[in-house]
Parts: sequence; C-alpha cells; structure tokens
Amino acid sequence: MTQNQTVKVAYSYTRISTREQAKGEGILRQLATARSWAESHGYRLDESLSDIGVSSFRGANRKRGALAGFLEGVQSGEIEPGPLLVENVDRLSREPVMTAFGTFQSLIHAGVTVVLLDLGPGWELTAQVLNAESWRLQAVISMMQRAHDESRTKSHRSLSKAESKRRMAVTGIPFSKHGPAWLVWSSTGWLEHDERVQVIKKIFTLALDGLGSYRIALALNRDAVPTFGGAATWQSSYVSKILRNEAVLGVWKPHRLVDGKEQPTGERIEGHFPSIIEKADWLKVQREILPRNSPGQKGKHRSNLFSGKCFCTLCGWPMALNAVHKGGKKAGYLVCTQKSRLKACKAKRNFRCDVVEDAVLSEIHIDLGRMGRDEAAAAKTQEIERRVGGAEYDRGEAKRQLDTFTLALAQAKPAAMQHLMNEINARATQIEALDEEIATLGAELARLRATPKDLVRGLTTLKRKLAKANDEERYALRSKLALVLGKAITRIDCDPDGFEVRVAVRDVIYIFSGEGAVLAVQMLRFGEPDEELLEWAAFNDCGISIVGDRVVLPSVAHAVHYRLRFGGVLRMQAE
Repeated sequence: MTQNQTVKVAYSYTRISTREQAKGEGILRQLATARSWAESHGYRLDESLSDIGVSSFRGANRKRGALAGFLEGVQSGEIEPGPLLVENVDRLSREPVMTAFGTFQSLIHAGVTVVLLDLGPGWELTAQVLNAESWRLQAVISMMQRAHDESRTKSHRSLSKAESKRRMAVTGIPFSKHGPAWLVWSSTGWLEHDERVQVIKKIFTLALDGLGSYRIALALNRDAVPTFGGAATWQSSYVSKILRNEAVLGVWKPHRLVDGKEQPTGERIEGHFPSIIEKADWLKVQREILPRNSPGQKGKHRSNLFSGKCFCTLCGWPMALNAVHKGGKKAGYLVCTQKSRLKACKAKRNFRCDVVEDAVLSEIHIDLGRMGRDEAAAAKTQEIERRVGGAEYDRGEAKRQLDTFTLALAQAKPAAMQHLMNEINARATQIEALDEEIATLGAELARLRATPKDLVRGLTTLKRKLAKANDEERYALRSKLALVLGKAITRIDCDPDGFEVRVAVRDVIYIFSGEGAVLAVQMLRFGEPDEELLEWAAFNDCGISIVGDRVVLPSVAHAVHYRLRFGGVLRMQAE
C-alpha cells in the first residue's frame, strides 16, 4: 500500500460475521460513518480493509483476516501507521478480554490510532491519550467484556439449538434441508435426484472395476457427465470424497464447531438419508480400491498389475511402473521408487513389466473367476460376497459402538451404569452373531472359489480381449485383472543384483529370472518324511533342496506334481 506524501491516510476497518449479513446495510453503515470522520478530519480514506464472513469471537480476523494483514504490515514497516476507524470495539474483537486487549494493545504499540466511531469525538485512542486518561482504557476493557459475553451467550444458544436438532435427527427429523448433492428435500422427505444418483452408482461401479479416483474423473469428463457443484470438470479429489462418504449408505455424521472448525461429534445416524449403494460395495472400495490410490498423475493407457505389491530387495522401497526409453523405443519398466525419485538406491537393473506380467499370468495358478466363471456361479458368489461385506460393515459399526460405550462406562455416574452395561452386552451379542454369520458365509465363499475352473480358457479370453481393446478398454481390463492379482499375490520382491523376481502366492514362492524364465518354486512341505520325499524326487528325476520346513522344486510342473502326491487333490482345491 502506497501513500501520497501530502495527504494523510486513515484506514476504515469493516467486518461482518456472515456472508448473509453482506446483503444488509451493515457494511454500508460502517463505511458511511468512517467516510464522515475522514472528511471532517482531513484524511483520505483507505476502504480496502474488510473481513466479510469472518468471526471475531473465535479470532479469525486476528489470525488470518484483513486485520491481521494490516497489523503485520504496520509492524514490518510496509504500511504507514495512521488512524484505524472501527464502528466499535466489537468489530475489532469479541474474544476473551485478555486476548482482545492483546490485539488492541498491539495496534496501539505499533503507532496506530484506534478510533471508536460510535462513541463520538474524543475516542481517538493512542498510547499518549490512554496514559493521560486511564478511565478510557478501563471503558475499553469493559466494552470488550460485554462484547465477549454477548457472543458467548449467542454461541451457547446456537450450540444448544444444534444439539437439539441432532437429537431430533435420531427420530428421523432432518437436521438440515441441505443434504448430499444427489438428494433433494421435499415436503415428504428426501428424494433422489435420479441423474445424480446414477452418476454416484457409476462412480462406484468404475471403482469396483479397479479404477482409482483419477481415472474415474477422466472417464466422467470424457463422457461429459455434468458436475454437481457447477465446476467445469470432475476432479479426482471430489471423486475420492464421494467414494469415502458414508452418506451413500444413508448415514449422517453430525459435526460441531470447535475452535472455528467443524469436527465430527462421533455420532452416526443410520437411515437418515436414502441408501443408494450396497454396504458390501462401499466397504470393498474402502479396503481394496482407495488404499491403492496414490497422488500424482497416472499413466494414460497402462495400469500396473502389481501396484502396492512389488518391492526392491536392496532398499525395501516400492517398485513403480515407469516409461523408460532404450534404443529409441519406450517400454514400461518396474523401477525402484527410491532410485527414480531420490537417486538413493544402488539398484543397477530395472525389470521389463510386460515380461514379468507374462511370466506371472502364464505360470502362476491364479483364480481368474471374475473373467471366466459361469454366470450361475458368478451370481451366487457375488451375492455371498455382498452378504459378507454387509455383515463386516455392521460388525465394524457394532465394534465402534461397543468401544464408545465401554469408554463412557469408565467415566459414567452410577445412575447411568446399568444402561451402559445393557448397551455393551447388546453390542457384544451382536458381534458374536455377526462373527458366526461371517464365518459361515466365508466357508461357503471359499467352497465356491475353490471350484476348478478352466484357467487356460479364461486367460486366453482375457488376452484376446486385451489385444482387441482400445486404450481405455485395455486400461479397464487390466484394472480388473489387477484386483484379482491383488487378492492372490501376497508380495513380489525384485532383486536387481541377482536379476530375479520372487512372487509369493500364499505359502508358495515362484522364482523367475528377469527374462521371465521359471528358476524354482518354493513351497511349504506337507509333513512327508524326508526319505519319502527324496525317493519321489529321484524317481521323477527332480532336483530338489530342503530348506527348513520348505522344499524348493525346479519347475511349476514339479510343484503341481508334488502337491498332488503329498498334498492331495482336496488340499489343492481348498487352496
């Protein structure tokens, strides 16, 4: 801010607490009074200091508003001190007296003359005036106390009203008529905005197919799907917010204002909104999709099948899919992230991603049921998965409530203890029932998933689809496959020194060379005697080695033969 040397400048500071108040005459009234004072005292008025929708009760204007910027500018010498015109003390601060006085004192010590316009002539306050007429200082402090008391009373009334509305929400009366973007309030209750509900369902469908928030946003923008808030395009952050929002399940989470910020109260009211997404699907997205999302722009046409599973043996950091140029050609390589980002890993070799993928898909027995299972089995499996997911969601909620009641019991008065104990016992019983249901459904699901499938046909079909697919379709197919691989594969270790890739699938470790050849398969033994194992190996001309409770076999064929011989067909299917 600059100042003409021949014209004195006064600064008008206006503030209103809510943006709705801007529609009234509060700002105009404050400016009119300031303009009159400046004109009568020969000052040019700077009207740039204004805090609209900024609270002085919680000190927002002191911490980050225009008032904070003005004081900082004066203290640093960037702004020439001059009269600061305020309608009354309330405009400066409604914080507790000592905090409010600290702000006032900082202005005075910085050489600012604080002018309280509502009190008329004589209230141009400087250090010299206050030292000479200390009663004015006492009057300012009294006004600060009154301003804080008024705001505190209003705040308590507002909180009490909000608390009452939260209690009423439990009975089905909405806390507010402003709900999620896909719902509209009417005289009969919440109504679904059909087009937006379909968008929400599409977002979850894409997520369940393995797409992350960034890729979903691209798909919505590509299909010209209208945004909810008037933004030009869909953003991955908003998609992620929708995927995490339990309002799609009908759950409302009340918030209250703490130090000027909204904080969840810990309550959850189910059934407050219409549910538009299955609990199992929502839970699956939280567990399997969102954890795989990582910041940064993704590849345009290729997804990493091993995202979150692949690590460098030298430093332990994750391996990421990077485009590497060699001999004028570009190819996807698995590269140590510490090496590529920080140049801190000494890994000398990267791994061709397509080579590792082909080796895994060709040699490892992975259930490709989602892409090759018959429709009847798929439908039954999907239904049981949905029931398991719903039961697991309900169990998590029951456990949260149990923990809440248990914590409350430790601080409860005697009169409330019996009620809390009843709630605790009810939740414990509910958890036991849900555990039993989950175990029963899980056993049925394991039986269905263990049904033999034509893996060769499934893989051939998938490769044919990938070969014919366009870029977007190829990405979607690979994302689905990444979900299947993510369930089957426990961990992949890339050894740059030995140029080996070790893929752990449950208790089996497949060891490949960097060129994709199978070097060995390491398995847990089935308890057979050493003599019997060695006799079998000699008969089958199979060079093996025994390492503790594991056996190392030279090929996948030998591993399958070993499993059939010592593990039994039933054991093989169960796994």
